[in-house]
Amino acid sequence: KKYNMKATFYIIIGGGLSNWCIGAERHNTSCGDAYMNWADITKLKDSGLIEIGSHTIDHLSLPAQSQAVQKDQIFRSKQILEEKLGIRITSFAYPYGHLNDSAISLVRSAGYTNATGTVESSMVSKNNIYNIPRIRSTLNLP
Repeated sequence: KKYNMKATFYIIIGGGLSNWCIGAERHNTSCGDAYMNWADITKLKDSGLIEIGSHTIDHLSLPAQSQAVQKDQIFRSKQILEEKLGIRITSFAYPYGHLNDSAISLVRSAGYTNATGTVESSMVSKNNIYNIPRIRSTLNLP
């Protein structure tokens, strides 16, 4: 906030496939770490510095799932975030950075304009807008 730097927070919703142990909807406190609740996420959204993106319902490795489960995780997480926060969600992050052609196609068709993986690089182009790399260390900056 001090330097007016922008960031994206990718939100896990939490649901039955994760035993309600993770995400904003977490209510099984016998497992998993603490997560932000909807009030926390709303505060981030209202800061003007934080973009909210989707990180699926249950943080499943998408390529290990059927196309129907992938679609539900990708589409429904976007829908819930938009309903709860009253904003358009355009960014997505693949759980664990795991993706395949099906996941990329579903992310695009759900209406996301970009998606982030875990490949290390500082190069972004129109060719990888649905697998944007991450900078893991400032020592790797050009």
